[in-house]
Amino acid sequence: MRKRTKQQISRAVDAFPLIKNATDAYAQLQPALKQLHKRGYISRRNWKEKLLPADSAINETLQNLWQVVKEVASSDVLTQLLREDQVAEQFEVSRKTLYRRRKSKELPYIKDRRGTIWYAREDLEKYVERSKVIPLTERPRKI
Repeated sequence: MRKRTKQQISRAVDAFPLIKNATDAYAQLQPALKQLHKRGYISRRNWKEKLLPADSAINETLQNLWQVVKEVASSDVLTQLLREDQVAEQFEVSRKTLYRRRKSKELPYIKDRRGTIWYAREDLEKYVERSKVIPLTERPRKI
């Protein structure tokens, strides 16, 4: 297996929500079109000549996209992603705090089909680095 660049991995992670949304939309569109055809709103000719080839093309394209994301992101990305509960435990913050940071768009995240929230380790490191306060001079402590 060849080594993937950070840019390729980043692109795969960025593409994941888009491909997921397209797949979800396709999953809703396909049964709706079948119902319209079954009820006679779409003629047999249009169904065979236009919709079936388009359906096959969309399905094949989505499968190819998922394959590319899987190849690029396979183990590299999965080892760089942390679940919400892991982040809360590691940084000793509540899940409510993570929720607030997500909603205020301070922390980027990925939400999978099951509703699990994932954070990229790199994004967490950037957030911590941005939040770091560095004093200009250090005052001696009173004892």
